[in-house]
Amino acid sequence: MSSTPVDTEIHNSRLTVFRRYAQDVVRYNEAAASLMEAEGIPVIDLHSFTIGIGFPQCLSDHVHYKPYARKRQAEFIFTEIQRIV
Repeated sequence: MSSTPVDTEIHNSRLTVFRRYAQDVVRYNEAAASLMEAEGIPVIDLHSFTIGIGFPQCLSDHVHYKPYARKRQAEFIFTEIQRIV
């Protein structure tokens, strides 16, 4: 499963000890997807899905999601698991 997106500005303004950057998450997801594809392992693209439900407005803070977003993410993951198996 891909990592969910990060809003660099929101995250780094609230948590100064540990910095995260949106472009790093994209690169990590791309590297992981490439490795999984090479091994024939399916990937659930939670990153793209989360962007599609209104990121970053769906955040409740710098890393957690509002209840409606968590529900939609869970439904997406469930559907993707069913598709894969």
